[in-house]
Amino acid sequence: MNTLCAATGLKIFFQPEWTNNKISDTCSMTFSILGNSILYSAPKGNFDIKGIQNAIQLKNEVKSYMSGGKGPYFQILDYAYLKGSAQVARKIFIKDLNDDKRLQALIFCNLSLPLLTAVKIGKQFITTGKIIHFGNHYVDAVKLALKLCDQYNVKQDFHTLDRSFCIDSSSYSRRQVELKFDNDWDIHTPDLYIRSTIIDRCILHSISEGYLKYEHLSSIDQLRNKCQTSLPQGSTLEYIVVGTNLLKGMSRKARSNYMKSLREWHQRFPFRMYIIYGANTFMNTVVHLARPLMPFKIKITKDFKQALDVIRRDKLENSGKKQRFQEGVDSIEPADENIKNMLAFIASLNWEQTGVDSKYFVDAQHPFNILFQSIKLIKEEFDSLFNEQKQLAESLQARELLLKQQTKELIVSNELLTKEIMIRKQAEKALNESYDKLEQSTISLKESNVALKVLLKQRENDKRDVEEKILNNVEKLVVPHLAKLKTKMPEINKNLYIDIIEANLNEIISPFSQRLSSNLLKLTPMEIQIADMIRQGRTTKEIAKLLGLSPKTIGTHRQNIRKKLALTKKKTNLRTFLSINQN
Repeated sequence: MNTLCAATGLKIFFQPEWTNNKISDTCSMTFSILGNSILYSAPKGNFDIKGIQNAIQLKNEVKSYMSGGKGPYFQILDYAYLKGSAQVARKIFIKDLNDDKRLQALIFCNLSLPLLTAVKIGKQFITTGKIIHFGNHYVDAVKLALKLCDQYNVKQDFHTLDRSFCIDSSSYSRRQVELKFDNDWDIHTPDLYIRSTIIDRCILHSISEGYLKYEHLSSIDQLRNKCQTSLPQGSTLEYIVVGTNLLKGMSRKARSNYMKSLREWHQRFPFRMYIIYGANTFMNTVVHLARPLMPFKIKITKDFKQALDVIRRDKLENSGKKQRFQEGVDSIEPADENIKNMLAFIASLNWEQTGVDSKYFVDAQHPFNILFQSIKLIKEEFDSLFNEQKQLAESLQARELLLKQQTKELIVSNELLTKEIMIRKQAEKALNESYDKLEQSTISLKESNVALKVLLKQRENDKRDVEEKILNNVEKLVVPHLAKLKTKMPEINKNLYIDIIEANLNEIISPFSQRLSSNLLKLTPMEIQIADMIRQGRTTKEIAKLLGLSPKTIGTHRQNIRKKLALTKKKTNLRTFLSINQN
């Protein structure tokens, strides 16, 4: 909430502890800051030593908020409620003035004759060259303070409306004005801009700029709700003031519905008066026509100041008080005039054509001007409705033709689309079936591929095993006999070895060689040769002769072979066992 000086529009800054602060048993003190650098002080009661000391201490606290805490300032002393002060208190007060280097001037107001005499006497004791001024009332004092600010080039903080913003310039005492505004209340569209301020918790002041349309009304209703809910409990908006200087106009639908929204708002939150200022002739006419239909007072004024005068007068009348005011332009009452001219004007209206005959132009000062404008407005409203109805009928006919054409095209498109959907469904079904078959074939192929890889790997392992077995068998069954052939021996023995080698080569490529390598792995190479000859049916003597060994040695080898083949203590014939292993 912003607080303003009612006489100048200066912003007022204060803290609760600065207002009516009980600084002693006999006196209290009020401080506030006007603008940036004007200190307003209002003592009350009889000042004693304790009171003046506490007042100085409180003033020093307030000074820290002024002019950046270091700059110059000016002080207004309002003695309207000061009854008197002790001589010692006055001395302390004068000493503080002399010591205060930031203070540039003192302005006294509302002085009684004894206090005026005391101040003039005390003025003689101010030795630091500070300027002392006197004003009859608060308004004189604050205006003088503003002049001093201009002389010292000290800027002030005025309300954003205008430096000359003034609600009351006739009060003898300081009167504060509370202002509340919020950027969230602003309505800002490409067509319309509205900014609003709440004054003294009861006046909603809005300034409209642009062109008002029907679609803006919901935002305006929301604006009123936001403003109402922002007020303290128990407060209500009693006056709605609208500035239309910058409003270019409004649509016909917006005019009627705007008045409807005001009536609905009044039902929810009854307010006393609706005031419009700065309106052109057209807007004045609209307001006059709406007056009889509204459950609240409607006033028209020239400017914002006159609107405030009307509100003050209404408040005084409502409270039973009386005060003279300069009349504002709040109503236009036509006097009796020549009725024939009015009837002729009405008769000249052609309701089948748009517009009004220009020969019936009425001067703005004519007593019946408001009636002429009202009838003209009604005719314009009728013309507007007729044109809108005609345009709507033409637009409806064109839309029906377009709709028929679009419906026909839509039916054809729908048929084509239906056929295309069917074709796509069939293609999608065939594609899904092909995909399923392909997926199955892929799975089978993957399985076959895995099996083939396993088979190939096994075949490679088998091939490697066969090669190793053949090599092992050649080394054990052929190579030793070839070595024997290289030695000197009878021809008959060589033929015998050749027969053995041939038989063994045949055996290598037979299953026996594989079984031999697997079943007789524990036999030595010599034992393998002897086992092979035993299988062929050769006797111990024949084997001993072929190998150049004694029969006893061959017998020992035979016992070792039976032992390694687990045939010890068994009646199994060794040749039979070896033959069975071959088969």
